[in-house]
Amino acid sequence: MPRQVYFLFIVVLAACLPAVCYVHLSFDPALQTYSIDTEGVHGIPLERWLWEECIYPVTGIYAGGEYFNWTDAAYHSLWYIPVMITPDGGLSIFGRSQDRQDITVVTAPRPERSILDVAPTACDALGLKGDFDGSSARRGNASQVVVIYVDALGWQRYEWARPVMRNLTALGPSAACDVYPSISNVNAAALITGVMPERSGVDRWERRTMMTDNIIDIALRNGVSAAWIDGPRPPVSPDRGIISVNDSDGDGVTDDEIMDRAIAEYEDSTRLLYVHLYDTDRALHESGPYSQRSLDAMARADAMIGLMVSRLGPGTLLIITADHGGHEIEGGKGDHGTLLPQDMVIPLVLMGC
Repeated sequence: MPRQVYFLFIVVLAACLPAVCYVHLSFDPALQTYSIDTEGVHGIPLERWLWEECIYPVTGIYAGGEYFNWTDAAYHSLWYIPVMITPDGGLSIFGRSQDRQDITVVTAPRPERSILDVAPTACDALGLKGDFDGSSARRGNASQVVVIYVDALGWQRYEWARPVMRNLTALGPSAACDVYPSISNVNAAALITGVMPERSGVDRWERRTMMTDNIIDIALRNGVSAAWIDGPRPPVSPDRGIISVNDSDGDGVTDDEIMDRAIAEYEDSTRLLYVHLYDTDRALHESGPYSQRSLDAMARADAMIGLMVSRLGPGTLLIITADHGGHEIEGGKGDHGTLLPQDMVIPLVLMGC
């Protein structure tokens, strides 16, 4: 085998393998604002510490001679996985104290692209300027930019639902990473600010007010028409540009009304559109990420994508992504918010028409 081919093979193989990180835990005072009480223990969630150390997506940890599978831990948890760094620098796992401060973390491969790249890519295409943590993933101007954000469409859910998501598959999505915690308000803010949650101010469930600029407001200040199309409860709050629609046909979902309004805005030459489809998230929470209800919701989202794609004209940049994925929890339901790859890895499409 030629040396160049052999080297390429090694690089590709290494990119697909899990990594093992040996870490020494410490109770970082700077993270005390994220302290919680759970399982009778006060401390900083281990996931928050790992996120700050850029150690993710997580598939498991070795601590005290035991291996803890992160998928199993998440299955038995709600909101937070109760693995905590205590004020003395120790570790508590589901309320059980561990003396050791050294652990081994097993991580899955992390995609190069990030949800933080969406806003700078859209800004670049429209000739706008912003201060971002992400970077533009595509050079070149566009007359219009359409961002379709499918709630809870993680990469693993997409792979599972691929047979019913032919429109999305035809666009050739690649994997990208969201931000932690992998919940809607935090990642929706990341989608339009292009900055890390700690900088945007939307870094946990309770916080929804963005402390930094966002692309909707940037566009409108510069005379570029822009709108975020959503249902009655959008996960973000720019100063202007939110268009909320209701379930006018009484079918229990608003994704069809959202897409109809988005297409009308597009055909009215609105230059920047964010379109939020969220029945896929409802299905995940109600019946689990891999249920028939979830499959049906993802098929409908794919049909909405196909409808928009069929209307796009030359010069349009289409971006499709998600805010997070999801994992199974007890009771046949689903959740998200962890550093699991099921929650952190999402599809990303960048297509110029």
